Amino acid sequence: MITRSNNPHHHLPLWAWPTALSLDAPTVAIIWQLLLAQHFHTKLEWSQQGLLFLSAWLAYLVDRYFDGFRVQVLLQHTFRHHVARRYRQGFAVLIGLVFTGLALLSTLLLNTQALGFGLLLLAVVSAYTFAVHLSLIPKLPKELLVGILFSAGTGFFLWQQLPVLTFLPVLLLFAILCSLNCLFISSWEARIDAAQGQGSTILHFPALQPRLPAMTLLYSIMCALIALLNASSLHASLSLAALGLYTLNATMHPELTERYRVLADVALLTPLIPLLLHALT
Repeated sequence: MITRSNNPHHHLPLWAWPTALSLDAPTVAIIWQLLLAQHFHTKLEWSQQGLLFLSAWLAYLVDRYFDGFRVQVLLQHTFRHHVARRYRQGFAVLIGLVFTGLALLSTLLLNTQALGFGLLLLAVVSAYTFAVHLSLIPKLPKELLVGILFSAGTGFFLWQQLPVLTFLPVLLLFAILCSLNCLFISSWEARIDAAQGQGSTILHFPALQPRLPAMTLLYSIMCALIALLNASSLHASLSLAALGLYTLNATMHPELTERYRVLADVALLTPLIPLLLHALT
């Protein structure tokens, strides 16, 4: 539901809150991390999953916290921005707790090389966050950058264990899927972004919007073919997730934006199918 008042979201169900609290992105990250590890026959430690979850959660919490300062509540805005503004102090406390936990675990569990690479990734994410919220680069293709950064973070603990030429193509395919997810969401929320004066790739390059479904369908078909040729559950998951985004976009109703925003991330949970099947065999 698109909002128009200072207390517009009290009828939204509980399932809207994980997105508002930025718990959806870290959940998606660790699920794909597990599937990547399974695909490449690589083992993950529980600490690596925990560090990824905390890192992704921190990045999205900080982004949401800054959103709380920018949102104009008398104009159209989303539930997650409403929550970010209303509970800014709570977000600040949560950010402090997550950062402290992440810093302690990173210092205790990461070797020097991994810690250095992690700090480099943190610097890039921080630069991106400030560039977006300070409007330093007005036409920054943030949805594409989010896809790349999210993919890089998800594969963080696998970089050191796998040959680059083997791992990089798969990670690029995942980055494309993440970017498509962000582009569809910004497409559905284009009216809200415009009302709030926030830029997006869709608003800056409107010719992309009508081409997005065809691009997504082609991507899904390509991944499906790779999955068939290589019996790859990872590529099948990529294909199915893209098909889910395509279907959501085809059925999307403007008055159900909040629900479709949540469903867009649900569409990225396709790795649960092969992971569960593998656990049962």
